[in-house]
Amino acid sequence: MCRRGLRVARPLWVGVAWQASQAQDTRLGEVREAVLRLENVVVQG
Repeated sequence: MCRRGLRVARPLWVGVAWQASQAQDTRLGEVREAVLRLENVVVQG
């Protein structure tokens, strides 16, 4: 895990989490999966 990836992923995570908090619970799971995939790509890249 590189720090550059965390710097990029953290603001993204906060934005997604904020949107998810206003979304339905069923959508929350989908959002979390998407975020995890995104973080994996950022960290590996």
